[in-house]
Amino acid sequence: MYKKLINVAFSLARDLTELQQVVLSRRRGYLSFNSPFLVMGEAERDTFDRDTKKALSQLEHAIHRLSSQIAGGVLTARDEKKHLSLVVDSLNSYLKRTAKMVTDMR
Repeated sequence: MYKKLINVAFSLARDLTELQQVVLSRRRGYLSFNSPFLVMGEAERDTFDRDTKKALSQLEHAIHRLSSQIAGGVLTARDEKKHLSLVVDSLNSYLKRTAKMVTDMR
């Protein structure tokens, strides 16, 4: 079970990294109001906001689900449970940093 849960955590970390890369790649266009280049229109900003909000919400839910599985007693080794709990804490921190980046852009 440990291997399955760690694979889920790895997948979530990869998804968070991809989301953060998308946010960083779109930030310049999102923030360029007076520039003739790379300007994101109001409709594009709205779509971007909606999509990032949805992605952040889905990732938050998936991290919470992983945390619940870990706390649910499916792991018998205490060190495995502690390790995965620390991984979940790291994922939550990463999610919060990414969400703050998105919020700061708005």
